[in-house]
Amino acid sequence: MPAILERCRSYIEKVYREKLSTEFSDSICQVETGRQPVWRFVSADDLTSETHAGDGAAGVLLDPEIGLVSYLVPFHSRTSLRQQIICAMALGSRLSIEAESETPVTGAGDPRGPWHVIVTWLVDAEDRQSWIEDVAEVRRETPFSEDVSLDAIFLGTEEDLESQLDRYGFPRLLLQTRSVLKKQKIEDVTRWMSADDLVRAALTGFPSRFQKPEQRELAKGVVDAMEKFDDVSGAPNVVQFQNGPTRPRLLNSIRIENFRNLESLTLDFGNEGAGGMIIHGSNGTGKTSLCEAISLAMSGSSSAYRAFADRTREKDVSVTDRGREYLGGYLASVQSASGSGENAQPRIALNEEALSPPQLALPAETCSAEVAMDGTILPQGTSLVFAHMPAQELGARILRGYSALADYIEEYAESSVLRANTNRQDFLRTFGLSTSITKVDTAFERMARRETDRSLPGFPRPLVEWLDTIQVGAQLAWRWQEWGNESSRNALGVRLSQMDTSPSNLEAEIRSWLEEFNNLVALSQEVLKNVEARIGAVRPELDQLATRTRAWGEWLGAHKAASVASSAASQEPSPLAGKLDKLQAEQQRIVEQGRNAARHFDHLAQVDAYVRETWGKEHPDQCPTCGAGHAEQGGIVSVIQSWREQTAAERDRMRREYTRLKTEIDDLQKGLADHGQGQCPIGAGEQARIVEALKWLVPGEADFREWIAAKSQREELIAVILALRNNPVIPANVDAENEAGRVARDLAWQFADARQMFEAPSNWKPVKEKLTALLADIVNQHLPHTLGALWSELFLNLTPAPWLLPDRPSIDVACKRGEQRSTLQVKGRLARYILNQSEVNILGLGWFFTRYLTRGRFSHACLVMDDPAESLDQAGFRDLCRFWGTLIRLHRVYERPFHLVVTLGQENRAMEAARATGG
Repeated sequence: MPAILERCRSYIEKVYREKLSTEFSDSICQVETGRQPVWRFVSADDLTSETHAGDGAAGVLLDPEIGLVSYLVPFHSRTSLRQQIICAMALGSRLSIEAESETPVTGAGDPRGPWHVIVTWLVDAEDRQSWIEDVAEVRRETPFSEDVSLDAIFLGTEEDLESQLDRYGFPRLLLQTRSVLKKQKIEDVTRWMSADDLVRAALTGFPSRFQKPEQRELAKGVVDAMEKFDDVSGAPNVVQFQNGPTRPRLLNSIRIENFRNLESLTLDFGNEGAGGMIIHGSNGTGKTSLCEAISLAMSGSSSAYRAFADRTREKDVSVTDRGREYLGGYLASVQSASGSGENAQPRIALNEEALSPPQLALPAETCSAEVAMDGTILPQGTSLVFAHMPAQELGARILRGYSALADYIEEYAESSVLRANTNRQDFLRTFGLSTSITKVDTAFERMARRETDRSLPGFPRPLVEWLDTIQVGAQLAWRWQEWGNESSRNALGVRLSQMDTSPSNLEAEIRSWLEEFNNLVALSQEVLKNVEARIGAVRPELDQLATRTRAWGEWLGAHKAASVASSAASQEPSPLAGKLDKLQAEQQRIVEQGRNAARHFDHLAQVDAYVRETWGKEHPDQCPTCGAGHAEQGGIVSVIQSWREQTAAERDRMRREYTRLKTEIDDLQKGLADHGQGQCPIGAGEQARIVEALKWLVPGEADFREWIAAKSQREELIAVILALRNNPVIPANVDAENEAGRVARDLAWQFADARQMFEAPSNWKPVKEKLTALLADIVNQHLPHTLGALWSELFLNLTPAPWLLPDRPSIDVACKRGEQRSTLQVKGRLARYILNQSEVNILGLGWFFTRYLTRGRFSHACLVMDDPAESLDQAGFRDLCRFWGTLIRLHRVYERPFHLVVTLGQENRAMEAARATGG
């Protein structure tokens, strides 16, 4: 352990030299008025008797800048923690160190402020639990042990001592805090915070990270932008302190009238260089009103006014002028009923200014005003919000201005990506396509479909519907559907989109599609020709045919139903109805035979005329059709005459048979009418004519009368009849060869342009992702040594038992969807769900002090904190009081103007804070 103490002393002296440019002093006499730290070895038993480094020794560091006596004590099995803590507590009451002939130092007489004591033990990692139990027992038995800050460094054997001391960092020495506070210009702090040099080094070889030439070219553009930033910035590492005063504004006094529950209040904070004022008041006495008045006087805004003016979140305020409403209706004295009138107006005056109503910022300016006051005024409860902020908002707060070069590069990349996406969207708009399309394959499909709809034949829906109504056209209608319905055209678009790199394949696919179209057109024309041959003669009568077919079919259906009912009632079939059905069927057969005989007779008459006039003169015995000889029958004329006589006789017989059947049918229908059964409204001749005209429209060998007797079949047939009244328009053929070439060329040109437009955003995506990830990595490398180190040091100063933390909280920066997001983590988990409320509050307080040191002090030489201890336990509050006292002391040592204004609701805590700060 003696060797470790010596090495610890050397390490601490080195970090003082590196961070503060301060050397250790050998004389303890200068401690009371000087600034140099002094190191001594003292007895580990009483912590006061000076000794040499060896067994039983402890190290003590006296730092007059922060008024700290810091003990470094080895811990082993013989260590009496209770005795050492009691000794430290005694020193906390009256600090006294004697060394040879040199005079003691008394903290009570130090005009810069009180001193305090910290004891840090050097503990082997294997003794960690033993030390924790010993400390817990002493703290339980001796509540006054909280007057002394305690901590431990747990040393392991896995790494060297200096690395372990680096990781511990000696936060109570406030080395990082003092290093930052010594910087007197905002430019110096910004330069210390900035990661520009790391960004510049990391981006030098950025293009080599990409394989595709297009992406390498974009990455080279990022590097070129970085070089242009050097040219235009002049001082690349400096972020200008915009809208800030040349010197920090002082807070010496404030006067308030008619401000909420403060009717009249005057506070004089004093004109001394640095000091504090602790204001105590129970709930409702106006502590928060005071802090808001200071905030409004300094910046024209406050956390409450910002929330009130935010139209996106505050929906319950309906007035247009929210500033006037807040001033007159919410800030006016509660003693005034309306808040109107000059005497009732709230008025504030800082320092020597005249009383006047607060000049509220415009709602759009409240965010920038809040940023300006971040690190100057801490509204009640806001320190708890810090750890609960969403990652995006926390990232914006922590990384604001962290690297001007990174911000510039990010803005360049963002604008380039936006420009590429805008060009893509404009391109899509020219084709009437959705701007939300982000994949080039989808764009190809939509473009191909658009071009086929625009330049190629459309789907002939009326023709297809007409074909589908007639049996002879149903198969062709299906082929038309397969060629060009919605799904088929979509499929064509997909096929064409996959041929963007092969114009010849594009042309072949389109030509094949057009050739199928021409083929379907030809088949449609053939179907229409056949239908016209069958229906052309009766087309003018189709409406009457439909009406008569319906009447006949309805009668047949009713007649059939009546026959069935009559048969069911008598259990015997109706003889008249049955005979009538047979006669009508026979009549229909005779009509067909008679029609055939008439056609045969007409044919023979034509042949007879031809033979007599032409053929018979040279071939009197030979048949003109088959060439057979008929000399034995008297020649071909005699044979034809014999057939004509036979056919005429057959035709006459059919006529007589038809007349006989008609007479019998008429008699039977009259008999049926006498029995209550109606007569068919369609005569036998008309029935035969209907059958002749429409028989081809019913399937196969179906009986026409039976077919139309069924209602559903009859209505289908009538629909077909009505559809046949007008012929559909058949599209004209196209020149498949030329049209295919033209459309293929247009599509190839469109595909080439689309690929170029879509490749830019696609190529930017990996470049932007790697750039953002690279910058996030740089932040994660740089942050722990700058802002992260300062914040960690500050919140550890406010943590009474840091050894009980699962791990030190840290700021984690991650890249998600192109944004840098930050979270507070403990062992890779969200700190707000692991730490208790007091610890979470300490994290926020640490950040508030961080913002004061790096920004707030350059605009306002004060800190205003509204009841910051509300969520702190007593031990944490005592550490906060000690830090307040140290902060005031540092400003006195560095001769910086500073006023600390704290409002507290608990009287005992207000008294303790007043003792620590002199306020």
